[in-house]
Amino acid sequence: MPVPDRLEVYRLASLARRFEARVEQLAKAGELPATLHAGAGQEVAQVAALAALRPDDPMLYGHRGSAYWIARGVPLDVILCDIGYRDGGSNRGKGGPMHVVDPARGVLGETGTLGGNLVIGAGVAYAEQHQRTGRVCIVFFGDGTANRGQFHEAANFAGVAQLPMVFFCENNGFGLSQPASASSAVRDLASRAAGYGMPGVVVDGGDADAVHDAVHEAAVRARNGDGPTMIEAKVHRIGAHFLGDREKYRTDADRAAAPIRWYGCGPRSTTRPATRSTRRATPRSPMRSTCSAPAGSSPPPPPTNGSTPMGERNLKYAHAIREAMSAEMRRDPAVVLFGEDVGAYGGVWGVSRGMVDEFGDRVFDTPISEDLIVGMAIGMAMRGMRPIAELQYADFVFCAGAEVFLSAATYRYAHDGAVTLPMVVRMACGGGGFGPEHSQSTE
Repeated sequence: MPVPDRLEVYRLASLARRFEARVEQLAKAGELPATLHAGAGQEVAQVAALAALRPDDPMLYGHRGSAYWIARGVPLDVILCDIGYRDGGSNRGKGGPMHVVDPARGVLGETGTLGGNLVIGAGVAYAEQHQRTGRVCIVFFGDGTANRGQFHEAANFAGVAQLPMVFFCENNGFGLSQPASASSAVRDLASRAAGYGMPGVVVDGGDADAVHDAVHEAAVRARNGDGPTMIEAKVHRIGAHFLGDREKYRTDADRAAAPIRWYGCGPRSTTRPATRSTRRATPRSPMRSTCSAPAGSSPPPPPTNGSTPMGERNLKYAHAIREAMSAEMRRDPAVVLFGEDVGAYGGVWGVSRGMVDEFGDRVFDTPISEDLIVGMAIGMAMRGMRPIAELQYADFVFCAGAEVFLSAATYRYAHDGAVTLPMVVRMACGGGGFGPEHSQSTE
């Protein structure tokens, strides 16, 4: 990594650590909520990873620290207001520090449930691939999240579809209080990547050059159409799980401070380098304009002068739904249909029969992965597409409950409208005669 870039990584990582130290002081004084999950010890990995990408590459972050946002140029006063749940924040107090958002800078927010960002990230990566933007989506997550089903579903489909995606795992050795050795049978989580047909790379998260080079190589690979990469950065979590955590489960040795390395040649003080050339003005975020016209969002349908009269016809529901979906797909190229067996098979109820012949790859099958199907719809919608995600039976909505009820239903609100989700989840309900798991009217 060139010296100027290394200097900038050091500056931003040091700024994040000093900023969070001040936030902790304010929280202890009762002036801020103690809800921030501080990132002290992990800043270098986060900043160096983003330094290897283009500024317009979309990012979905984990909940560990502020360096992600600082590295992307979100102003400190905006971040501080988000931490304090105040009106001046990016989400105006609606989502707090777990939902800092700035689509113009590629900061797409976060889900409040672990793993949701992975399936949403798969949808973002699919949208970039489908629209041929050349962008790569990076998703940050922790070692604990790697044990959730969303990780498997996202990694599996990313490998199948060769999505332009970087899975960046920050392994700090603790899921909250539980050590990684008690929750994973493998020492290196990146070894799981082989099962999904992607490279798995392990790096020292405190080595800015190693992190930068690994992410750069992964991004080049993704832009060339060669698919995703999983990178595991071994990092050290200095503080508690969150500022209010009493943390009785770690020793003083576990909490020992990890100095930010200077020039990749060992530890130095976190004092800001006395170099004028690295001092860049941080532009103000165009937050309000972003909220009114989110980057990558699809424009609303043009106004019409009344509907076209169709006349009275007797149609089966399946035929009426197929006609409606087909009409929208002819009208708007951003509309896609996907789910289990909706392609050549035409869906278990025949609703999408023949649509793949007319619309080609805009109608596609997914694995049996309900979290992925709904999560992808969220990610695709926030990047300008209008997805129709199909679940075979309404009963299966509970398999995707986190994505339907905790992500899709709340994402726009929690991020104060900075991203919009023009998406449809379609499912058949009340079929009857198929037992209690295939016949419920879940509405």
